[in-house]
Amino acid sequence: LLGGDCNLTYTWSPAVDGTPCDPVVTPSTNTTYNVTLTDGLCEITGSTTVAVQQLPVLAFDYQTDCRSLSVSFNNNSSTDAELFSWDFGTGGGPHSMLENPTFTFPDSGIYTVTLLSRDGCDVSTSQQVTVNDISETLEPTTTNCFLESIELNPVNNPDYTYVWTPADLLDSASSANPIANITDDTEFCVTIFSASLPNCTIEECITVLIPDD
Repeated sequence: LLGGDCNLTYTWSPAVDGTPCDPVVTPSTNTTYNVTLTDGLCEITGSTTVAVQQLPVLAFDYQTDCRSLSVSFNNNSSTDAELFSWDFGTGGGPHSMLENPTFTFPDSGIYTVTLLSRDGCDVSTSQQVTVNDISETLEPTTTNCFLESIELNPVNNPDYTYVWTPADLLDSASSANPIANITDDTEFCVTIFSASLPNCTIEECITVLIPDD
């Protein structure tokens, strides 16, 4: 209340805090305050409405796989949030103003991603996002041209861990490049993961073809 005369008597409804001629209010929703002023002889009434900007509730989740550094983000914020911006934790943000962006990170790692909304009052929410990229691809087929054995994965990454099946047809089921000794067409599959890339595995398969005599 600007310019209130503290020599007058003020009666507020609903009740207010502070000096009646200069009250302080902190409503949680839009609220109309009614006031009666009197000098003991005359009485007047008035009202004022305090509009409260409701803060939106921000939330998001994301989808990623272990073969790419691209992550798709799903904005699950309340419907009263509209003006979004995203900081993907790689420096130089914000990186996107889209509601549901897809972002390609520069490398594997753990990034702090922040979603912000500027609908009158700035609010934000953050969470850590694990981005993994196991870049390993096997040829779908290979042919053993009358050799006693064949290597399954000569181009490999020594930082990865490999688990092959069927193990009984290989010299080592945990080798990055096992040797197969077979006489018939056989499919081998491998699960690949890395201790430095948590919660991330991929599976590749290769079929070894044995030509007819």
